[in-house]
Amino acid sequence: MKQPPAQTARKRRAPTELEPPAPKRRKEKNDPAKARENGVQVLARAAEMLRLLKNAPAGLTQAEMAVPLGLARTTVHRIVSALYAEQLVEPIGKSGRFRLGQEILRMGDAVRSTLMTEINPHLQALSAAINETVDLSVLERGQAVFVDQVVAPHRPAAV
Repeated sequence: MKQPPAQTARKRRAPTELEPPAPKRRKEKNDPAKARENGVQVLARAAEMLRLLKNAPAGLTQAEMAVPLGLARTTVHRIVSALYAEQLVEPIGKSGRFRLGQEILRMGDAVRSTLMTEINPHLQALSAAINETVDLSVLERGQAVFVDQVVAPHRPAAV
């Protein structure tokens, strides 16, 4: 069997003072389109991880997260570390378990505040149209949770 001829290494000529260095080839991993795709993928994985933790009040270890997410433990560790740095997850003591972090609460409060600002004018309009007190509640864990109220100008009648 014939073997291919041995390849000789090409020597690179050092640039002279007048000559700029040759541009380096882009490696595939430095490709901006690939980086965007990977960036979107890591965000999707982080969101999946946060949703998983949302449904685990006792928290989860990194190994427990890896299995349902179908990710390697090293990938889970990297994402958890980034989420921890942003206070999106926090460790539960020294158990090795993680839960949703304080920043998630702050984000939830900001969303709630924004929604209340948007919803209140509609509640006011409804109250004025029917001349009655209007309450807004949401269902949370099987219970109605009071969110907002617009009181009618007249006293409620006893029933």
